[in-house]
Amino acid sequence: TYACANYIIYLCDELTKAYAKEFKVPSETIYTASDMAISPAITENREFIISYCGNLGIERHKCLIEVASILQEISPELHIDVYGRAREKRVEDELKACPGIRFHGFVQYDVVNQVIAESDLVLHVESFDDFYKEDLKFGFSTKIADLLSSGKCFLLYAPDCYACSKYLIENEAAYVVSEKSKLKDTLVEIVNNPQARGKYRQRALKLAEKNHRSQKNVERFQRVLCDVAMVVG
Repeated sequence: TYACANYIIYLCDELTKAYAKEFKVPSETIYTASDMAISPAITENREFIISYCGNLGIERHKCLIEVASILQEISPELHIDVYGRAREKRVEDELKACPGIRFHGFVQYDVVNQVIAESDLVLHVESFDDFYKEDLKFGFSTKIADLLSSGKCFLLYAPDCYACSKYLIENEAAYVVSEKSKLKDTLVEIVNNPQARGKYRQRALKLAEKNHRSQKNVERFQRVLCDVAMVVG
């Protein structure tokens, strides 16, 4: 199918680079878009809110438990509010058994927007299990676009070999922790230093404007269709 195509659109640059070596077909990257509104930083004195909204498959819950356990070492008042559907009972049970996690289950997208807007720190995690690394190396969660667009402090806890990690590191658009030994120091900095929470904000918003705006991506796709139609015609 790829070899017969006139043009190929990929989800992320890492995928584009890898497949372009194999298939000599014109191609480009069009990232997932987001219309998430920019939320201002929260300044009032209240509980520090850390949120994860997303898929709980591929053993992501194990990473959330690791982060939550370290947060509890920093302060027993720190928790992760987890929103997502646990398709296996064992996943839900393990999350509920962790003192540093408050499990809320699945919520609709409009609620996700509200949760992110009210958060001080938003998380995304990917599995460190060797079993998944080959399959996930080109993985790029749809939530990345929303979290970059939100204007919130964004922490990714994932191996640095994954496409999403490389993307955020190269663009300096979020905190990226790829070793458990560095997780606690990073969390301490984020929780205790409001200035640190704004460290990547402008670069994240700039990246969102460049690659994750719906109208821009529509225009890119329309251009591809017109170009291909002219060639085929």
